[in-house]
Amino acid sequence: MNIVEEDKIPEKVNASSKVPGKKSVYGAPPGYLPIEMSTEGRFGVPKVVHVKNFTTEFLVDLSLANNELLPERLINSLQSLIWEKEVEVANWPEPMAIELLVKIYANFFTPVLTSVDFPVYEEDLTYLEEKGKSAQKKDIEEGKFIPKIDIDLRSFHSLPLDPKAKDFIRYEKKDKTFSVKMRSYIRLKDSVLIRKAVEEAYRETDKKYAKIKQDIELRSVLLSKEKYDNLPVIDDYEFLEWKAYEAQRTLFTIQLAKAVGLVEYNGKNVDDLPLDEKAKIVESDAHFDADLSKLIDKQVEKLRFGIDPEIEVKNPITGEVCKRAFTFRLLDILQAVQLSESTEYDFCYDD
Repeated sequence: MNIVEEDKIPEKVNASSKVPGKKSVYGAPPGYLPIEMSTEGRFGVPKVVHVKNFTTEFLVDLSLANNELLPERLINSLQSLIWEKEVEVANWPEPMAIELLVKIYANFFTPVLTSVDFPVYEEDLTYLEEKGKSAQKKDIEEGKFIPKIDIDLRSFHSLPLDPKAKDFIRYEKKDKTFSVKMRSYIRLKDSVLIRKAVEEAYRETDKKYAKIKQDIELRSVLLSKEKYDNLPVIDDYEFLEWKAYEAQRTLFTIQLAKAVGLVEYNGKNVDDLPLDEKAKIVESDAHFDADLSKLIDKQVEKLRFGIDPEIEVKNPITGEVCKRAFTFRLLDILQAVQLSESTEYDFCYDD
């Protein structure tokens, strides 16, 4: 199988594009700040976007959404903060949306995130054991105590982009009997399409297994807390049936994830086809086998975006400087915003 990386489609908008009926984006109204994005104008993301601060509507809209609905809400909410209206956040890779949120928070609020959970490694627990702090080690292992630290967002850097990486990758059989062109990353709107397709396909059967799924989750929580009274009783046959159903649902989701990035199939442009039509192509062609899937996954993993999660911090357990990886989640940023106070305003009582 040959792999050929291909140039992206020319972007409609860049940092110096003009919005119809308005001045150049560099003349954005007061209150908008220029934010540089780490992809440097590549992969559907402008070099610079001008953004305003989070609005009450933005925070309320996202705080009311569950995890599954967050990507869809995030698209509309972020779009409302960006001055350049032609910029399409839906076409961004998800890590770039997270990067923008973090930079908005750091610019409008504070560059410090407080009381962040410190990732505890096995070496930390060994340290406590060696120092005779078995009680503290046990509390951490049982979740009774979670070490916290403050993180300076200025300590983070962007992941270096492969200069050879492009928006699309073509996979070809060496004998030229098969060729597909795939997008090299998942866009925000792709995640939304996949969620809706899975929800539609399994809506009724999800209802059928809702009770046993809830019982299994409750049982897991109670067992983790060593609470053995009133454990839900799980029928073995129903459990196996549910496991098989979950496996089927997962496989369907994986198939959609492969199909959503399909742009060209054996020389034919299929980019605008509905997701279910693309899924039929993937399902019907035997070339979409495990070997091709591994190859695609490998290429997707190589293309990393946004904020490098690993930084040096002071270990609250050992007191030494160490490297730890911190994954930014949308919910973490929302919580930080809600707990923070803006430093942009002074106030006083007036007659």
